Amino acid sequence: MRVDLPSSDVALRRISIDTSTDSYGSIGVHPVKFTRTKGIAVDPHGMIYVVDGAFSNFQMFDAELRLLMPVGGYGTEPGQFILPTGIHEDGAGT
Repeated sequence: MRVDLPSSDVALRRISIDTSTDSYGSIGVHPVKFTRTKGIAVDPHGMIYVVDGAFSNFQMFDAELRLLMPVGGYGTEPGQFILPTGIHEDGAGT
């Protein structure tokens, strides 16, 4: 499975090995909505992490693109971010 962003930058697109394509999400300010997507990472368990720079957070999805939770928000306290520009999965899956 490959997960990437379409050129509109506001919806997830899942491309399966059989080349079928699903889109998920749209522009907006609520969970499962994206405004300024800055990066996507997929861990070894299929968890998907999507960074939205406009809200200084990332949203966690399972392999079926079900929202698990948004994480973060604007600020300098632990768990907060200021204009995140990407995300990286370290391969450990933790």
